[in-house]
Amino acid sequence: PPGTDVDGPVDTIQVDGRTFALVARPGKPEPGFDGVTVIPVFKSHRVLFRAGRTLEIIDTNDNFPGGTSLIPQVTQTHLKRQRTESTSRHMPAGWTSRFVTLSENLVVDLPSPARVAIFKNGDIFHGPTTI
Repeated sequence: PPGTDVDGPVDTIQVDGRTFALVARPGKPEPGFDGVTVIPVFKSHRVLFRAGRTLEIIDTNDNFPGGTSLIPQVTQTHLKRQRTESTSRHMPAGWTSRFVTLSENLVVDLPSPARVAIFKNGDIFHGPTTI
C-alpha cells in the first residue's frame, strides 16, 4: 500500500456492495504548468499493453529522474472508444507527443512516486519511464 513501510494488504472499503481499494496517494502538484496538472503519486503500478496496440507516448524532454516518457493511463474508454490519435490539449513547452505501435507485449513498472500528468481535456498520462 502507498505510504507504508512494509508490504501488505491495501486498505479497502465497501460502498453499495462494491469493494474499493486505496492504491494511490497524491502529492503536491509541481509548479509552473499551464493546461495540465502534474503531480507525484505514490503507488505501486504495473501496466500491460498488448502487442498490436498503438500507444500515444508523451516525451517531457526534461531531466526528470527515471526517464522522460509518460504513457497513457488508459488506451480505451469504458465506451470502447480507442485512442488512435492525439486529442486537442495544451502541451507544456518542450513536451512532444508520438505514437508507437507495439510489435510485442509491453510491461511497464512505474516508479513510486509516479509522475502523473492530468490534462484539462481529461487525458491522463503517467511515468516517467523510457520507451
